[in-house]
Amino acid sequence: MVTVIAQRHPHWCDRERCTARGSRGAHRSAVVTVDPAVRIDANLYSVASAPETVLVEFRCGERVLSGNAYGLGRILVSLGKAAR
Repeated sequence: MVTVIAQRHPHWCDRERCTARGSRGAHRSAVVTVDPAVRIDANLYSVASAPETVLVEFRCGERVLSGNAYGLGRILVSLGKAAR
């Protein structure tokens, strides 16, 4: 006999990007691209074992973050809107 347990996902979780399986993996939101020219991406993230703890995951090159505080602020505002 196989028991199937329904996985609960945060409302912001993008099922196509989600790797949460039970208490393993992670929930991930859709990616927010702030500036396509320099490719600054961000998304919400939480480990499956603690979905109530939400983190922000950034992806960009080192040179981008060193001089682009305005862009970083735009990422945070966009993610805040997505999390509502």
